[in-house]
Amino acid sequence: MTTIDVTLTIPESTTPAPNLCSVHAEEGRRDYGKAAFRGNCSGLLIRDLLKFYGPRNLLDPMQGSGTAGDVARSLSVPYQGFDLSTGFDASDSRSFDGLGGFDMVWLHPPYHDLIKYNNDTRCLSQCDSLPSFCSKLAAVIFNCSRVLTERGVLAVLMGDIVRRGKSYALPFHTWAIANALGLELACPEIIRLSHGATSNAKRYHFPLIPRVHDICFVFRPRRTP
Repeated sequence: MTTIDVTLTIPESTTPAPNLCSVHAEEGRRDYGKAAFRGNCSGLLIRDLLKFYGPRNLLDPMQGSGTAGDVARSLSVPYQGFDLSTGFDASDSRSFDGLGGFDMVWLHPPYHDLIKYNNDTRCLSQCDSLPSFCSKLAAVIFNCSRVLTERGVLAVLMGDIVRRGKSYALPFHTWAIANALGLELACPEIIRLSHGATSNAKRYHFPLIPRVHDICFVFRPRRTP
């Protein structure tokens, strides 16, 4: 295993999150969520996004082990979190009935079928094809966009799958879906380095360029020029 030290020089500004830039390289995870929950991400990026945007509240419709909720509570940000395991289907618009007015929605969906989280056919990890996954992801993103406030943003963390030398290009599909739904980037895409990921410790007996990051897009409703 090769280790590369990453040192970033970030331009100074009046930002409330001085460590937040287009590459999120901070190691560790604090006491956010459960590290043993497979597919769970560190809450450090969520923390920095909350500091930067200062939302009055936060929604996570796929909360998994509750990482976003832990971060929100640590910053005293009102939070609502749901999950398919408790009956909330983010791809069904009816699940969002009665919800609304969120300054930020955090969305960390399955990366297609990279990890099979359950046997529930409503889960994105159970989609049997890339078009099926993209269709269901589009429904989720649309539903999340409907409950944003005028100043609201939707942050989506997406990784990718490479099988038999073919990349699924999931982040690019995510951007295309959001763009088609009338959303635009609220900030540069954020490369989140995958510190401690299981795949980082693997040994491959053939040449490859390892993927050691996922991408966070922060979307907002498209504004008229």
